[in-house]
Amino acid sequence: EFIANYQDSFYLPRVYYILAKSKIKLQKRDDGIQILEELVAKESTPAYLKDLGRAELSSLTIKDKLL
Repeated sequence: EFIANYQDSFYLPRVYYILAKSKIKLQKRDDGIQILEELVAKESTPAYLKDLGRAELSSLTIKDKLL
């Protein structure tokens, strides 16, 4: 609902990051990974959120290789 109502919000990248983490935790891993990849690719995403997104994607890749 926040995403639909506040498309121009400064906090939107943070909301997408939290949404991605939630989807991964709720076993919707592919959706979460897609959101993180889009977040990292956007020019307007703050650097610290890109770093968090990359770190999360890396940890998921490591978990996949260990299992």
